[in-house]
Amino acid sequence: MYRVNSVIRARCSSFLDRRLSARMKRLLFLASLSAQLKAPQEINGEMLHKLNKILELSSDDAALRFPVYISRAIWRNRPLDLGVEVNIKTLHEPRDVRGLGARVVSVMPQWMRYDDEGKMAQDVGQLLHNWGTVQA
Repeated sequence: MYRVNSVIRARCSSFLDRRLSARMKRLLFLASLSAQLKAPQEINGEMLHKLNKILELSSDDAALRFPVYISRAIWRNRPLDLGVEVNIKTLHEPRDVRGLGARVVSVMPQWMRYDDEGKMAQDVGQLLHNWGTVQA
């Protein structure tokens, strides 16, 4: 059964990698990542609006709801484990934000890669740096 699941997962990943635009992958990645920082059921419309405004993901805030909803499937039903406790309140050092951005990019699903690692880590850093604003 494990082998069948692996084959299905690989084919779906390959399909998504080929069919989704870089813009859509970016939206899926950053919106689903936000649901790893806070429980998806706690993310409300106001938070989605702020997230969308800061990261410029879509022309419609509602487009962020689906990636938040399926974030557990995207991240394989496990919380994002960066090897460190992420305390957004104390995360102010640019070096710390860059380091966490690089860690997130290293564990993200391969099919969601939409740009080079530096740009993706920069986007994660922007999300982390502004997370306090998004939650307020």
